[in-house]
Amino acid sequence: MFQVQRYAYINARLRSRLSYLLDKSLLVKMIQAGSLEESLAHLRGTYYDDFYQSYQQSGDLILAEQAFTQSQMRLLSHLSLGLSASVQDFMKSLLMMHETALLKTALRVWFYREILQKPLRSISLPSGQMLLAYDISYETLMASATLDEMREHLKETPYAQILHAHEATILSDRTLYALEVALDRYVFTDIQRVIHLLPAGERIMMQQLMGAYIDMENLQFGRGLVAYHVDKNVQMEAEFLSGGSRLQPKLWMDVIHDEDQLRKLLVEWYPALTAHEEEPISLLLMLAERELLYTSGKRALSYPPFSCAPIVAYFFLVEHDRRTILSIINAKVYAISSDQIMQMTRLE
Repeated sequence: MFQVQRYAYINARLRSRLSYLLDKSLLVKMIQAGSLEESLAHLRGTYYDDFYQSYQQSGDLILAEQAFTQSQMRLLSHLSLGLSASVQDFMKSLLMMHETALLKTALRVWFYREILQKPLRSISLPSGQMLLAYDISYETLMASATLDEMREHLKETPYAQILHAHEATILSDRTLYALEVALDRYVFTDIQRVIHLLPAGERIMMQQLMGAYIDMENLQFGRGLVAYHVDKNVQMEAEFLSGGSRLQPKLWMDVIHDEDQLRKLLVEWYPALTAHEEEPISLLLMLAERELLYTSGKRALSYPPFSCAPIVAYFFLVEHDRRTILSIINAKVYAISSDQIMQMTRLE
């Protein structure tokens, strides 16, 4: 009975919050704003006020994004209280997606300052009382002088080993790309592990929902491998992340090397993108990822409420809004016209 009551509470909380997500009219106002600051001002007083307030304090979009991510972690960690062990483990894996987003932001702040010599202004990041997978002080990480110091701060987490494995690449190639991919893939591997621990009914639902997400992760990662001129060989095929719902290794190898095949596949999966099939492949992938988040979130809302489904619906739909906001803001930074932004965000 307690579990049913707890799920009823979670469902009510999340559905209430979902009603406050950004609507199309507000997004259009952000796009039509005359400046970046005016565009961001439309977030003031909304569910995304953390994003706006952080930007006002720091003047940095990366750190503003991080502040919003942190607020979502607080909510998800609070909702996990009182649930079964297997469901809590699953929620912690979702939290790890947020956790690594914070970690990557801290790494970028360090990287810009110490490697690129282009320091970003930092803000305080209090961790609060959150049921995260690991206890990490992001502010301490950002203040580190060397990779050795960062690894020492992360020594109680699996991230230290991942960082150590990519230190040479960070220093020689002056990029965080490989490290960030490795962090993402570690999280997806953990999500698959904990999904198998869920009760049968919830396990099937979560495999369906997260499987589509893993498919998209494989496509994004594969295109990155191609961009880095990795040879089409057995070693590359070994990088394929299992657990997807529709993508198999052979098809994956074909489409990541052939843009035309990839375009056809994305439009087949997401017919709403038909009018955008000829867009640059990077933009088409971005649109497909946002379409995935939106359709998966809506699909999760149709699942039985006394399960993980509302939690995943909330995660997907908020993530969809976050990425839409970032697309608009980044376009404003590069002075892209309102008409072009409307088209690239599919709000035309």
